[in-house]
Amino acid sequence: MGKYFWRGFPGGSGYDVWMPNMRAHGNGEEMSRVEPYQDGDYHFDRIVSEDWPIVANYIIENTGQKINILGYSMGGMTWEQFLAGVYFDGHFMRQSDDLAIERSEKIGSFIALTVPTDLSSINPKIQKLLNPLLPWFRKHRVTIPFTTTTSSATKIGQMSYSEWARRFVLSFVTPVLPKLLPDGVLEAHNGFRGEFDRLVKQQLSSPHSDFVGDLISWFEGEYESLDGRVNYASNKRVMVPTLMIYATKDQLAPAEHCLNRSKLYSKEAEARKILLRGFSHIDISFEKALHTYGESVLQFLENPDGLCKVGDLLILDNPATSTCTKETTW
Repeated sequence: MGKYFWRGFPGGSGYDVWMPNMRAHGNGEEMSRVEPYQDGDYHFDRIVSEDWPIVANYIIENTGQKINILGYSMGGMTWEQFLAGVYFDGHFMRQSDDLAIERSEKIGSFIALTVPTDLSSINPKIQKLLNPLLPWFRKHRVTIPFTTTTSSATKIGQMSYSEWARRFVLSFVTPVLPKLLPDGVLEAHNGFRGEFDRLVKQQLSSPHSDFVGDLISWFEGEYESLDGRVNYASNKRVMVPTLMIYATKDQLAPAEHCLNRSKLYSKEAEARKILLRGFSHIDISFEKALHTYGESVLQFLENPDGLCKVGDLLILDNPATSTCTKETTW
């Protein structure tokens, strides 16, 4: 979502916003790399156990305040496991309730924006499309070049060949890409003019095959650490106030499945839940959606009790229509 995300919040958020890149994410010079690379450096486990503890502590030490964490999609999955007390003991991945409690004392809240609780219920079409690629991702250790740079150059002579080639290909692909994506990934009509183009041309990161391989392997396998010591699917020991936001048309994080699995969260999370009607996985980050749930997010940050009761579901259709109901009735 990048730097454009917070623009959609009504009246401006007024928050000091930090946007760290987890390893192998970010564009151009902003990309976070591990050098020299060693086998497995970009796996999900490393992000959870190494990156986020450092990032969280750095921000807390520099601001002197508790922080509120907003995680979108797969990034939110990594933050969820950090908050749930996952760590690496030097030999194996572990989970500790004591560590989850210790971390919760430094965190104000967690906002999980269309974050899959696991990947077992993902759209079968997406599974069939990506599953055959898993052996390749496991064999090759490469960064997937969705984007190469954030150069602002406009003339051919001012940009590298790879940047020119990327822009040339995207000029043909971007207009038709929304029609090629499987159902439940993007509702193109929810985007304002230029939003999807900007997302593809400027904001896509270049993930590493380690990380992508992890995600594909969880379509059919257990959502767990590589060594099998921590079951991420059942480890929801988040102990900070939590707001979960899902969309009715999302088939990467299907709302019904995720809301049902959210019952695994600890009672300390006092989870509140929002459901957006008519949106899917990508367009939930577009301005139209942000204007729909932005006020609710800000209200949650100021006073979670004023948003919705724990156990209820806030259903949003547009900025003027909202219903707070029991979760089983939607």
